[in-house]
Amino acid sequence: MVADIEVAIQQHEEALHLTPDDHPGRKDHLFNIGNDFAQKYQKTGFLEDLEMALQRTQEALDVMSKDHADRARRLEGHGSVYNLKYEKTKAMPDFEAAIRHYQDALHHRVSPLRHRILSGEKLVTLYADAHDWQSAYHTADVTISLIPALTSRSLQTSDKQDLIEENSHLASDAFAVALKADQSLHDAWRLLELGRGTIVGSLHEMRTDISELYQQHPTIATEFTELRDQPGAPKESMQAIQRYEMAQRFDNVIEEIRRLPGFDRFLLAPTEDEIKAAAADGPIVIVNASSYGCDALIIKDTSIKAMPLSRARYDDVCIRAETLASPESLELDPLEWFWEVVASPILEALGMLETPVGNWPHIWWIPTGLFAKFPLHAAGRHDGFSDGVLDRVISSYSSSIKVLIQSRRNRSKPAVSPKSGSIVLLGMEETPGQSRLQFVPEEIERLEGLHTSTLLRIIRP
Repeated sequence: MVADIEVAIQQHEEALHLTPDDHPGRKDHLFNIGNDFAQKYQKTGFLEDLEMALQRTQEALDVMSKDHADRARRLEGHGSVYNLKYEKTKAMPDFEAAIRHYQDALHHRVSPLRHRILSGEKLVTLYADAHDWQSAYHTADVTISLIPALTSRSLQTSDKQDLIEENSHLASDAFAVALKADQSLHDAWRLLELGRGTIVGSLHEMRTDISELYQQHPTIATEFTELRDQPGAPKESMQAIQRYEMAQRFDNVIEEIRRLPGFDRFLLAPTEDEIKAAAADGPIVIVNASSYGCDALIIKDTSIKAMPLSRARYDDVCIRAETLASPESLELDPLEWFWEVVASPILEALGMLETPVGNWPHIWWIPTGLFAKFPLHAAGRHDGFSDGVLDRVISSYSSSIKVLIQSRRNRSKPAVSPKSGSIVLLGMEETPGQSRLQFVPEEIERLEGLHTSTLLRIIRP
């Protein structure tokens, strides 16, 4: 493998030798050589390979204009080489150099947001690993503030999936870091909501905001969508001033929208009062898993409290989540474990200690991070002595509080027009690689029965 890398280095060096000093492709050859040496170091562990990687990537940055659209990606790459060196040497100058280059990448306004966010995520990790929680929090705040602008309705499904994969840990880590930094609970939740809510479910949220904006202010709504849906990577031929002006105009348009009556919270998380109001029908419980700590945020209509899940070790969460994800696994242990270390302590904190008599309490769960892989409603003991979430509360789920608030606002609106509406009932009793869902036919029959008295036309493929 090292021999293959050395061949690549030789080929890239030859390409560099044949490239004129003023050719725009020269920087790419330099970066390629630097990346080759970084990969070689990961095989050999030789510090001289890292030094060569730093030399070549620095040379590439030196010949690249300060306002180049690809500069954030290259700054992030150079910073990552310094990070590798710091892991080897534990020398503070290497740590500080990695920090400096990640920061420059994060704040490089004319670069694509995706690369800036990646740099911010790495910077959060670097600060958090050094237990500099305040710097980690402030970096997470800046990084997550970029995500709503990144999410575009022009993205294809595969692009949305890529975004989720690339940023899957950022929001959960930001929440945990905010708590470590002794920030307010609202600030901790705000980062989680803006990060995870935007990536996972906010195309729905953003479109809702846009639909209302179009109805009341179509001109500025059109300008916003045109700026937002610009391709993520500006063309190299675009002048630097044009790229800067476009980024500045986008920020200005958002501020203009927020000055409009009723749109002061445009693309922002709900306020604390709105959060509490959302819990009027029952508590909302966010459970968050991060390598920096596992916590619950318990939201009532009168209070918001954080609860450390001290018995939930992140390594154990990873193991149990992997067990549950296996289609062959029929083990109950992960559900019992989840009950003991997560669900039961939360219900005890809420005073839900036994099977209720009369009206049952209702909880809205918002699982985040790896906790999203667990069926919270099924957590409990199922070994003959039944005691679990199903025995104490009615459970519902939401991807974010903003989605929950919006769904309740739309509750009174008919989903389809009774004049021409129809409903399609599709049951998947058999799914390749999964266990059979034996009650699907019965559930379909019941749903069909519920709509026989309406004007909806039932369609069963």
